[in-house]
Amino acid sequence: MNNTNTNPMNSMSPLAAQRRAYEAKYSGARVNLLFVVALTALNIILLVTGGSSYFLFSASIPYFIADIGMLLCGKYPPDMYVGELEGMAIFEPSVVAVFIIIALALVSIYLICWFFSKKKSGWLISALILFVVDTVGMLALYGIALDFILDIVLHGYVIWSLVSGIRAHNALMKLPEDEPVCEAGDGYITVDPIAPTADEAAEEAAVTESVPTTEETPKEENSDNT
Repeated sequence: MNNTNTNPMNSMSPLAAQRRAYEAKYSGARVNLLFVVALTALNIILLVTGGSSYFLFSASIPYFIADIGMLLCGKYPPDMYVGELEGMAIFEPSVVAVFIIIALALVSIYLICWFFSKKKSGWLISALILFVVDTVGMLALYGIALDFILDIVLHGYVIWSLVSGIRAHNALMKLPEDEPVCEAGDGYITVDPIAPTADEAAEEAAVTESVPTTEETPKEENSDNT
């Protein structure tokens, strides 16, 4: 009874498997970046519409800009503007649109980086720089408070994911082309053809010319009829 191995990784050459692993890591970094874009935009929408939910795994500075805009334009309930926040509503309510546009513009930059990073890793590097700045800004605004520990950890994870994706792409670019493969049983073996040198080619040609060619002629069978 023959057992057929259906695992595609077993039918790949080591080089092809390594290439697949690097591509998967780069793709994973882009997926994480897209999650950041989606959740940041969702948080801003929830803030503007009066929602009470906040999703982690998002950028902090765009949300902070929208939040401070809501505060300065008097968009929060009146009982919030007491104590230290009294007199903070210094702009007309309509000005909040400017803050929201700025916040969404920053989110759109991440989205642009995600879109174009499919072809060029330089865009993912740009997203990494932006998110590092976002993380530094978050620490400067909120500090390392207990309430923000999980947010800090997830920011660190996103940075690690982007760095890993960029390194994987750089390693992928350094890989040689796939070797030719030939089937051998249930798996594949790699073939490394070695081209003959000029001296070897000349020697082989000389040997070929020195071998006489013979033609065999069929023998005629004569039958004597007596």
